[in-house]
Amino acid sequence: MGKVEHSECSPTSEFPVRKRIMGRKLWYHICNFCSTTLNGIKLPLPSNLREMMIFIKPIKVRLYFLIITLLLASNTFAEESQLVSPYVRNEVLSFLDGSSLFGNLSSVNNSDQLQWNHKSSPSPIEFDYRAVDSILFNRVWEQNSSELEGLVRIHLKNKDFLRCSLNEINDNHVTLSTNFQKNIKVDIKQIHRIEFLPASYRVLYDSSYNFGSWKKSNSKAWTEDQGNLVSVFSGSTGTTLPKIDALEVNFNAEWQRSFYLALRFFSDSDGGSYGSEGYHLSFSNNRINLQSNRKVNGRTLRETLGSKMVDSLVGIKTANFRITVHRQKKEFTIWVNGQEVGRWKDPKEEFVPSNNGILFINQGGNSFLKLKELSIAGWNGEYFPVVDGNAKKEITEQYISFKNGDATEVKSTFFQNGILSIETTNGNFSVPQSKISSLHLSDISDQNKSMESKPILSEQLILRHSHGKLSLNLDSISKDSILGTHPFLGKVSIPVKSVKRLLCNLSIKELNAYLDKLQQARRAIKNNSTETALEILQKTNPQFRGWYWKRLRLLALNSQTKEILWFNPHPEIGLNRAYLLGQESPLIFTNSKDGHYALWDGYAKLVDGNYTHPSYSDEELGRMENEKWKKISISQPFWLGKTEVTQLQFQKLMNSNPSKRKGQNLPVEVNWFECKEFCKKLNQKFPAPQGLIWRLPTEAEWEYSCRAGSNGPFCETNNSMLFHNEQAYKNHLMKFAWFDENSENQSQIVGQKDPNDWGFHDMHGNVWEWCLDSLTSNKISLFNIPAYNATDPYSTKGEWRSLKGGSFQNSFNRCRAAYRGGNLPITSKADRGFRLCLGPNLELSNETVKKHHEHLNNQILNLENSINIPLIKVKSGSFLMGSRRANQSTPAIYDQMQKCVYSGNQDGKFIRTNIADGSIDWLIDLNSTIMDLKLSKKSNRVFLGTADGLAHIVDLKTKKVLYEFKNHSCPLISLTIDDDGSAFATIGVDGKIVYRKLNQESPVTSFSSNDYNGTVEHIEISPDGRKILCYGLASNVHIFDLKSGKKSMAFDKSKNPSLLKATWHPNGKYCAVLTPNGILSFVEIKSSMNFKTFNMNLPKACDFYFSENGNQILIITSEGVCSLHDLPEDYSIFVMNKEGKSSKTPDYFFNLKNDLKDSFRFQILKDFISNNSHIKSSEKNISDSPDGRWIITCIDGALRLWRKETGMYVTTLAENLSSPFIDCTFSKDGNSILGKLASGHLLLYTTNQNKVGNHTPEDFFKKMSIESDILE
Repeated sequence: MGKVEHSECSPTSEFPVRKRIMGRKLWYHICNFCSTTLNGIKLPLPSNLREMMIFIKPIKVRLYFLIITLLLASNTFAEESQLVSPYVRNEVLSFLDGSSLFGNLSSVNNSDQLQWNHKSSPSPIEFDYRAVDSILFNRVWEQNSSELEGLVRIHLKNKDFLRCSLNEINDNHVTLSTNFQKNIKVDIKQIHRIEFLPASYRVLYDSSYNFGSWKKSNSKAWTEDQGNLVSVFSGSTGTTLPKIDALEVNFNAEWQRSFYLALRFFSDSDGGSYGSEGYHLSFSNNRINLQSNRKVNGRTLRETLGSKMVDSLVGIKTANFRITVHRQKKEFTIWVNGQEVGRWKDPKEEFVPSNNGILFINQGGNSFLKLKELSIAGWNGEYFPVVDGNAKKEITEQYISFKNGDATEVKSTFFQNGILSIETTNGNFSVPQSKISSLHLSDISDQNKSMESKPILSEQLILRHSHGKLSLNLDSISKDSILGTHPFLGKVSIPVKSVKRLLCNLSIKELNAYLDKLQQARRAIKNNSTETALEILQKTNPQFRGWYWKRLRLLALNSQTKEILWFNPHPEIGLNRAYLLGQESPLIFTNSKDGHYALWDGYAKLVDGNYTHPSYSDEELGRMENEKWKKISISQPFWLGKTEVTQLQFQKLMNSNPSKRKGQNLPVEVNWFECKEFCKKLNQKFPAPQGLIWRLPTEAEWEYSCRAGSNGPFCETNNSMLFHNEQAYKNHLMKFAWFDENSENQSQIVGQKDPNDWGFHDMHGNVWEWCLDSLTSNKISLFNIPAYNATDPYSTKGEWRSLKGGSFQNSFNRCRAAYRGGNLPITSKADRGFRLCLGPNLELSNETVKKHHEHLNNQILNLENSINIPLIKVKSGSFLMGSRRANQSTPAIYDQMQKCVYSGNQDGKFIRTNIADGSIDWLIDLNSTIMDLKLSKKSNRVFLGTADGLAHIVDLKTKKVLYEFKNHSCPLISLTIDDDGSAFATIGVDGKIVYRKLNQESPVTSFSSNDYNGTVEHIEISPDGRKILCYGLASNVHIFDLKSGKKSMAFDKSKNPSLLKATWHPNGKYCAVLTPNGILSFVEIKSSMNFKTFNMNLPKACDFYFSENGNQILIITSEGVCSLHDLPEDYSIFVMNKEGKSSKTPDYFFNLKNDLKDSFRFQILKDFISNNSHIKSSEKNISDSPDGRWIITCIDGALRLWRKETGMYVTTLAENLSSPFIDCTFSKDGNSILGKLASGHLLLYTTNQNKVGNHTPEDFFKKMSIESDILE
């Protein structure tokens, strides 16, 4: 055939007109000729033929193809004439999956079979009607056919409407005639309102017309899509209307991002441009603005006539709009979703618009905008819709509005022959139809409530020329008519020619939308957004609700707490701890950071007092959570620079000075790599003795040297001497450091401030000092390094490097010895320097180093003189690195029975304080700071841990110490006791955990917290005394089984590295974990599964305590606020074993599965049953709900839920349990699902935790055992 080129036969080619016309025809018929037909459907042209060229040079070949195509065309035209009436144009069949097909509808029968004519098939193609979304009709049976326009518009209570003629109104019925049916009787109770239209009212444009003749400002501005106007680009479209006095525009708008639409009325433009005259009505999201544009002396004057914010447009993406305008009166009204939101009038009498253009403008750039069911109507004369609000507010039933703006209540109405007779409180009157604006018959909200119990109608008809919108249940469609049942009109037969669009399967679409909402609610519950889930559920259609809706609502409520109390007990001083006392309406005992206590009953303070020195506090001001308090050992001596390395010292060795602010005795300004190069060169020029090396100090060596034996925030301080006072901190630091209070914002000459007790200058302030350790970005790794009881710790992982000491730019809190800084090693600033260290080569073993640490003093003194950098020897030893947490300080507990407070203080005094008068009843001196204490009510003993590592047990009756145990060689930081006070466990800053029983001298077990992936700071014995819960800030949560010695991880920090607290729930079955932003998770111990999560809506939550019965929880924030919440029931499944014993359990499976729908491969029930055909279906493994909406199956051993109307999969309630399901059924009221396992256990999935029908769940099990064969 020769070479073919597609572009020459494409309708878009740039050939001369005649060639293009010939090309189109040849292309059309050669495509039909070459394309493949399969099962009566013609497929697209094969890709290899699409590249062919029709216009081959030889003229004979052209003629040959022309003859062939003409013959083919004549056959095709003959075939089409047999299939389709010449008055039927192309129609569109749209499917639920988004696809569509051109052709013409043949019929729809009552078996849901749709016949569709398509030119690719000689006979109609059959489709399942249930897969159809809509049908766009395009039928014109007569040229210029006259249709009944209708002088009234009747609005039904279901929001349908009809434009028709009114025949009669009496107390019972309204009789009307439409262009498709005469004398239709409608129950007057089903009519909301009747609008009486002007006699000249006519539709100028609607979706029945061809919008293709409208002009556009640019080719991208607007397009027509099945009768809808769609825009994704700025621009206008419009046309010139007939000259008419008033206009009415109706449309439904949909948008995606923003709603920026403008309309221009009586414009001098026909759509090709924006024009310069007319009225400009704009919508900017929820703002409406009306502006007049008029020409005066050749200039366009713009004046705003009105502007208003519309609350009903906030947060939505679709709305119905009705706009009316009057040319002579120059009045405008805007309705949104049936409510009038704006009414304005142009006061300029000299300006009367004479133009007839109307424009629709997308002002939102690339924002998507669609106008659906657009209708433009108009009339002549002075009539303009009056304000419905003129009707008196006390009118609640029938009332009439007149065209002059008056309104009155009516008791009864009668209409016939154009006259309306009304009975009012002022008498009886007869009014001609031409005087009436509207007749309001009933409130539409009443119908909305009654419609909730009625079935949803499956179809909606959009009539041509804005004659109406009808919702009905479709019976069938023939060639000429649509037959259906309307809830108010009864059986109707509507000519297809009167219909523009049929919206199909609305009930299925609404059901699918409802099921999608349920899935959204389910995801919201699992994402801890319970309020969102409940809001979604509440907005669903009540007609569809059933078991699954109620179940999700129960699960959402079970994941939502209720705040019942919020207060700040110590606003000025700050809260240290708070506890719940009792079970019902619990009391709250609080103690502050300065040693005050208070007892609260709700907001009422019952008593308060002081249990320790009022100025005492343990937590350092400015403490950071990565400053964990740990015992650290330095095994070898090292030598450290007396001052920071100066610019002169650096210049002498490196022959360069990178500092910006010059000064020989100022600290050198360097990054970490420049420090490393300095040390490298020192090792080359002045080699250290064997086993030692010039380097930066490790973070531990630096802090050890900085503290010089102190344990407070700065050198020469302890935990109590600065009294938690900011000014005291600053005053003390002035002697030792240059910081933001005294530095004049620049570094200072080294060595001017007092040295610490070991002789080091400027360890606090002046410049940050680089250390050897590596750390991860943003200092995350600092939560877990170094480990407890570590020796010579040194970190090599991470891209950042450690910084210590603070600088001249920082406040006092960052200059503390415990503060841990860090940054990228490349960072070079004026506040970065370093201090030289001569220490053990950390790459060698300690034994190798020890051999060469004797008799080094003289060698190092010679080196010190050679490099001219004074060094000070630091001996090996141990110290407490970091700082003490607030909840590791000043403990106090309240004894509700004895009405007293037990407390411990810094001096080691264990004190009992009488709350009645605040006096001290008695005290015991333990000679060491008391770190923690617990009260055992059953044994009437107090267990105490002290800073010297001892555990003390005091008998409250004899006021004597019964036992003392030496568990640690360092401060004890956490102590826990069992329920009866016969055993306890402790942990110290050495990371050692010791568990003891009082009747045994030796510990039952002892292990190191370093065995865990993280550092442990808190331990707690379970309520049954069999396990120990261990955790630390930003660590994993582990459970240690005291009987087996096994350790298991209950919470993985990789899921949330910022753990704040973990504790046992009072029932002992699970633990609760608090993470940042107030997220509280409940973890089942056996499986380590997070089965429930609460969003407490307290972003600064840092601690919490349960009430004794676990029904309430007290959340404490870092700001000192206490928030008391009621906790919901923690179960939603009832279980009965084969012995008849019942129990309760949470729905673990619901929380375990992430995406049930996607994980199950069978989405259609019949496919699922077919695949399991080897398993015989019976009443035992498949059951319908009483309301006929749900199906429950256990055919494959899993409990699965299906929607009966669609046969589609919804969710899996349980699978892969220890035993498979063998039977399932719904309760008679449909509110519960009962499943039986092969093991004999019964599982009841209820929607009400208290009742199943009229029975409690326990009684229901008993009843089922008697009446149901599910137990057989």
